Amino acid sequence: SMSYLFGSVKKSSEDEARDQEKNRVESAAAMVTMRELCAELLDPTKVVPAPAKPEHDEDGTDDDDMGDRAIIPAGKLEIPAESTLQRFLDGYNNDAHVAAKRLRRMLIWRASYSYGLNDTLVRDINTSTPGIDLQIETGKCYILNTRDKCRRPIVVVHVRRHDPSKQSRDDITCFGVHILERAEGLLQPWPCDADSLDRNKTAQDYSSDKLCIIFNLEGIGMANVDMGAAKRIIYMLTNFYPERMGLCLLVAAPLLFSAAWA
Repeated sequence: SMSYLFGSVKKSSEDEARDQEKNRVESAAAMVTMRELCAELLDPTKVVPAPAKPEHDEDGTDDDDMGDRAIIPAGKLEIPAESTLQRFLDGYNNDAHVAAKRLRRMLIWRASYSYGLNDTLVRDINTSTPGIDLQIETGKCYILNTRDKCRRPIVVVHVRRHDPSKQSRDDITCFGVHILERAEGLLQPWPCDADSLDRNKTAQDYSSDKLCIIFNLEGIGMANVDMGAAKRIIYMLTNFYPERMGLCLLVAAPLLFSAAWA
């Protein structure tokens, strides 16, 4: 390519239109395949077998290490919305086979008794779940009553207020699920189709379909660093909440943080 000498060649409007149409056709075909695969994979007449041993993800981590060793569904799997199918397709580059497998795994996780929960499904974690109220009282993480400029709900995490010795890793993971579920509940993206559009609402009444998460690292010390919990939250965001992270800000990060993260 000689673009480094002469600059990049701008596509003509016709080329851009062709590319857009190609992407539209490919996305539509992927959605058709996704629907068919989900109808088969989520067939309620099929029994979901329990894994004989912890599965290994592409990054080498174990499901057991992530805390979802109880990945056997105890409740019925939810019927995913069309927007959820599209989100998983977007997260896995329109590979319907991978996206459908990941979606099914997420639904099984939501219908399981993971993280030491004996009588509460993951999807039913709320403020009455044991341990959640204690996490809320610390003020370490909460959702602001406002949105950012892109109308994303804002989750704030004060890392200095987190003491890993005060709760188990399962407890902090349940709290993370609670916060993410609450934040997701605030999302009201602009409908994909005109039939779902509420004519009584304006664009300002709708929000983004992504979240903004701010980590305040001011004043943290080694006693606040919890890489095990961070690893779990990142794993959940990647595998169970794909395409939900719109913006992540690290505020007032000290040199200590760079060393710990590395």
